[in-house]
Amino acid sequence: MKGHEWNDKQVKSASEANYSKLYVITPALMELLGKVSKKSILEIGCGSGYWLKILADKGAICTGFDISEKQIKAAQESDVKSRINYFVADASKKTSLRSKSFDIIFLEKVLLEILDLSKIKRIFTEAYRLLKEDGFLIVSELHPLAPETGFSNIEVEEGYTYFKRGFPIKIVSTKPDGTVTKYTDFHWTFQDLINSITEKGFKVVKVLEPTPEEDTIKKYPYLGYRKDKPLSLMIKAQK
Repeated sequence: MKGHEWNDKQVKSASEANYSKLYVITPALMELLGKVSKKSILEIGCGSGYWLKILADKGAICTGFDISEKQIKAAQESDVKSRINYFVADASKKTSLRSKSFDIIFLEKVLLEILDLSKIKRIFTEAYRLLKEDGFLIVSELHPLAPETGFSNIEVEEGYTYFKRGFPIKIVSTKPDGTVTKYTDFHWTFQDLINSITEKGFKVVKVLEPTPEEDTIKKYPYLGYRKDKPLSLMIKAQK
């Protein structure tokens, strides 16, 4: 089976935030990022540039690349202010970017699109090269235990078990307007993620399992399903 390949519908869908991204992931990610004004930030697997546009508005100097030409084209077309440097690249290979040139590097739901664990490890090799000595890495992913929870927005085929690394799963994304898009991704364990990061020299300094606040659930009852079960995992690591 090949890794995730983006079609036009998925590219459009990913550029529009769902409930989780708007009301759970955003507050947690901003907490980990801290003040970003004048910081040089690289997003690996930037997609259509959703996060980088937000960070550029906060004064960050932003760069993003993605292996999908369709995603980068969408990002460039939507960046009307031309503030962000976008290009196509494969992070599992050495890119044209200069070593030690970024204060912050982050990835959001990139690793679950990759079928090969050795490729995931090579991504962190490249991230380590590109990060400044005092910089940090943030990885935001589907929680490795999410397929165990019975969430209706995660579909697994018969034969799934937690330690079946690279097992295909389907993610169902529901937008506030009711539209639904499905993505085929792959399961990785907690130790796969942590070890892939630390083996390259990073030191994990914080882990978050973001859940919606009570006030958020009252306002958006849809999010109540993830109040007591893990759906997302965020890892902050220092070089």
